[in-house]
Amino acid sequence: MDAVRTNAIDEIAEFLLTAPTLEQVIAFKASAGVQERLDDLLERNKTGQLTADEHEELDETLQLDLFVQFLKAKAKVKLANK
Repeated sequence: MDAVRTNAIDEIAEFLLTAPTLEQVIAFKASAGVQERLDDLLERNKTGQLTADEHEELDETLQLDLFVQFLKAKAKVKLANK
């Protein structure tokens, strides 16, 4: 597994293990390094310059992003219903 993918998974796991508040879940952002790598993959994907491994990395990173977006949406609903 690529170091950036591992970093993204580790960041999310470490964050969740802190038992964050709903507000902290909503405010969560990936590190600059993870975000830069994602931006690079997205840009190179537009021009068809990704290797098969990079394409897999992009897919996995986007799945992680969807999971975080889901958590944020759930946190917003819970916060609104307090």
